[in-house]
This record gives sequence, structure tokens and C-alpha cells, in this order.
Amino acid sequence: MRTLVVSGSGRCAPRAIPWARLLVAACLVPAAAHAHGLYVFVSTPASPPHGLFLLILPAFLLTATAAGYLSLRRSFSAAVALLSSFAATATFWMVFLGIGEAAATMNTAPPPGLAIGHKVLWGLGWDSLGDLFLGWNAAGLALLVASHAVPAAIGKLRGLKAWSLALAAPMLAYLVWLVPYAATGAYAHGGAGGYVWRGCGHPFPILLCLYVDEHAGRLPRATTFDELVDVLLENEVIEAGDRDKLMRCRVARCFEREVRPYFWNARWAGCEAGDIPPDEIIFQCTYHPTHTQSTVRAKDLCPPRRAQGEPAAP
Repeated sequence: MRTLVVSGSGRCAPRAIPWARLLVAACLVPAAAHAHGLYVFVSTPASPPHGLFLLILPAFLLTATAAGYLSLRRSFSAAVALLSSFAATATFWMVFLGIGEAAATMNTAPPPGLAIGHKVLWGLGWDSLGDLFLGWNAAGLALLVASHAVPAAIGKLRGLKAWSLALAAPMLAYLVWLVPYAATGAYAHGGAGGYVWRGCGHPFPILLCLYVDEHAGRLPRATTFDELVDVLLENEVIEAGDRDKLMRCRVARCFEREVRPYFWNARWAGCEAGDIPPDEIIFQCTYHPTHTQSTVRAKDLCPPRRAQGEPAAP
């Protein structure tokens, strides 16, 4: 028997103002750098995922500005305190997002960084993302406090109480808008590069061909997809260590809380491949039905050994 070891692997025209340009870049540029693998952007109040973007980002910017205003009001007039706090919050957002985007675009397979508005990686829990989530948000929290400390120093803020308020108020605003991520598990967001997305089910054409070739042109006798994997295991077409990798779409495992299995057409279980209509779908990823690498039709199955003049397996 031959065994296969499987390894995991409209045009927008924004207004010509810096805020709009930064927002477009934050949404689109990082994703363009990840052509091959999974791209991960950490969820922070400054870089929310899709679905939370319109809520968290404006609310965080307003809350941080209001918190800074309250702490600076002792040293400045109302107008100056408001403008100073707004400038500190805006500077933080642009610098922090810029650093995150630089990290996310340094090469074609960059490390996790920051961006706005991508799909939440529900399937990657705290074990996978906890360190990244804590690290990036600790850096963001420190940068926000530092940005608000500058106008406080310029205003010659005096006294432990005044300085405590100046630093604690924006810190609290940041922490408040981390709660939605901690409560829902939306620690990061991102997407899959083209090759990963298109090749989610790529081992199965080979696996089924190997089985058919070894069994006189007949498909596995399996009534469900789970049974199909069991049959492939029993016949040593795959190794036990590969079972978990093959049970669900590797792309969907990152983005879905509960992943649907692949489609296995049990109607033709045990039948000869040559007796099945050529365009009949035998296997298909339920998430990528239009991708050729994720679909196996009867005509895609390799010819059995007997068609090549070799003895077929009993």
C-alpha cells in the first residue's frame, strides 16, 4: 500500500484627506502582502475586526479623547484641553496602526500585525493567539498613555493626583474597549492567501485515486465522510497522525466556530469509477464548491491498475 503523509499548510475612491487614506491603507494594504499563507491581525481598540469596526473604533477614539480632556482640563482651557486630547489620541492611532501595518507588510509571509475590518479568526483560540493579543495590546496601552503624557507635561501638570488621572483616564478607556474581544474570543482577525484558500481539500483527489487504484477501480464503501476517513486509515492510504488535518477544511477551521465536514457522495460508495457519470461529484469542500482543487468528480479519479495492464488488488 502507498501512504500519503499530509502536512498542514468596485473601485474605491476615498477623499483626499489623510484620515481616509490611512483608513483605506489599514483595511487593504496588509492583506496584499500575504499571498501564500494565513494572515493574522491582532484585535485592538485601534484595529477592530469586521462586525465590530463601526462600533469599537469610533467609540474608542471618542472615549480616549474625552478621558484625556478630563485629565487636561486642570491645566488648559476647555478648547485647548479638547484639542490637545484629540491630537494625542489621533497621534496614538496613526503611529500604532502604522507600526502594526509595517509589521504586517514586511515581506510576503509577514508576522502578525495590525489592520482593520477582516473576518474574525474564531477557530484560533487563546492558546494560539493569547500571547499576540496581550503583547500588541500592552504596546498599544503604553503608547496611548505616553501620547497623553506629552500634553500633560507641556501643561506642567503638578501633583500625584493630577498625573494619576492624566495617565489612568486614557488607560481605562483603552481597557474598556478590550472587553468585547475578551468576552467573545475575537482575539484576532484576518484571511487566507490565495493558495491556502484554493487548496483546502487538495489531498483528497490523491487519496481517493490511491484507494481506487489499489481496489480494482472501486470507490471506498463508506456512508459518511467520517467512515470514508476510517476506510482510508484502515487501508493505510493515510496515517493516523493525519486524521485531524483531513477531517475539516483547514481554512474554515480558522474562521468558523463549528466547521461542517467535507461532502462525500455516499450514493456511489463501493461502485466502480468507470460506471459513474463523469461529471458526478464524489467529494467536495462545502466552503469552496467552485474551486477545482476542492472538488473531485468521477472523471478525475485515476485509472485503476488493470487499465494499465497491472494486476489489481483483491
